[in-house]
Amino acid sequence: MIPTGDQEEALNLIHKWFHQTSVRTFKLGGLAGTGKSSLIPFIHEFLGISSSEVIYSAPTNKATLVVQNRLALNGIIANALTVHKTFYMKEERHCDDCPLTETLRNICHGRSGYNKCGCYLDFHTKANVNSNIKLIICDESSMINREVYQDLLDSTRNNIKVLFIGDHGQLEAIEDSQIQKVLGKFDLMQYPDFTLTEIQRQAKDSAILKVAYQARKGFDIEFGEHGPGVKKVRIGDELDFDANDPSIVGITYFANVDHENPKHRGRISVTDLNRMWRNNLGLSGHPTLGERLVCRDYVRRIGIPKGTMGIVQDFKIMDKESYYVNMVLDDGREYEGTISAEQFGLNKAIWGRQHLDKWDFGYGLTCHTAQGSEFDSVVIFEPSKGFANWLGRQSYSRWLYTAITRAKRNLLLVG
Repeated sequence: MIPTGDQEEALNLIHKWFHQTSVRTFKLGGLAGTGKSSLIPFIHEFLGISSSEVIYSAPTNKATLVVQNRLALNGIIANALTVHKTFYMKEERHCDDCPLTETLRNICHGRSGYNKCGCYLDFHTKANVNSNIKLIICDESSMINREVYQDLLDSTRNNIKVLFIGDHGQLEAIEDSQIQKVLGKFDLMQYPDFTLTEIQRQAKDSAILKVAYQARKGFDIEFGEHGPGVKKVRIGDELDFDANDPSIVGITYFANVDHENPKHRGRISVTDLNRMWRNNLGLSGHPTLGERLVCRDYVRRIGIPKGTMGIVQDFKIMDKESYYVNMVLDDGREYEGTISAEQFGLNKAIWGRQHLDKWDFGYGLTCHTAQGSEFDSVVIFEPSKGFANWLGRQSYSRWLYTAITRAKRNLLLVG
């Protein structure tokens, strides 16, 4: 690798931080296309340590796959793991009064009033990590919230340093509103220790990045063609894309919309997108073979995080409450399980069905659900200017920038 000028400056600052200071964390920021993640395979060598002395991590399974593939392409054999899998341990207790069957008891934890039993599940930070570890590299760090950040530091020794790498232009992590009221908003990558600004040669001609940078600066994106595969159309125009193409994902701001409320007129929710998409495909009712589903709640027994997507390979209706599905996930794994029929059409995981996994149709996503993932083709449904002004230009610009940078090849903005 031949680093750009600011990549070389970043590496020198990281070297100085790692070897000459007692500061435990360093934050490397940069917008899309500046080569943040391309540095990851070379950092350990530049610091004079081996890859076995580094933990490679990211907030989601999808993000860890990107890191692992990048390492493998550069001849580095190392496992990149989610932050949760690396730094948390599960504590589980089962009772004799569980109302579920013996086969399902291991996934009942009495978290709601529906299962009033003594089953218990909690997660705690691990006491320590491997004694050989000297550095933790965490990619996609804009998705790290306050609690995880503190747990990560508390669960590692003081002589282990943590390098956070992330896009400071993206949405900050979701956090409990009550905690925000007391402690204020937490945005780990808001003030990076160093920011990459030089666009990589291979990214300079990207029409998607040009539009993304316009959005990040708060400029309105004009209707029309913006380059190969990138255009903006009006909501009333014919939308020219193949609804049957599993590589296309729709992104909207709203998880739910109250269509009875006149103030919500013109808003498009995830549920609306899923219904529109399925109507175009001639589908209605329960899922069918070949359909795309998205995970709405963490599947603990096999480590599937929220936002993971999969294509249905086999499907059966079990009863009024449940379906059996077999899927191939977007990270290559196979999923087989019993899922909640009630969850479909709801964008927030339901309570009271702890023995059923929570999946929904995956044609439309909110930006937060899509964050950390990339798709070949993305259709973004922009909210009205009035709503954008109410939200605030800075917050809206971050939302739109994050949504646009989910696209790898094709982008259609619907305004």
